[in-house]
Amino acid sequence: MTDTMTEKIVFTRGVPPPEAFPTEELGECLDAAVRGDAATVLQYGQQRGYAPLRRELAEEYGVSEA
Repeated sequence: MTDTMTEKIVFTRGVPPPEAFPTEELGECLDAAVRGDAATVLQYGQQRGYAPLRRELAEEYGVSEA
């Protein structure tokens, strides 16, 4: 049996490359969230998640936030 695969994607480590993380954008989002509503953002919330974020994501992806 011969290996016909010339390139392999290895999933064993489960560690994405650092450049895969949008750190600049994540930092901007964190800054905006903490400055805008720190008292809520930094506390335990509802199990369903932070309502303003759920609304924003639902709108972005065209789905119901329910």
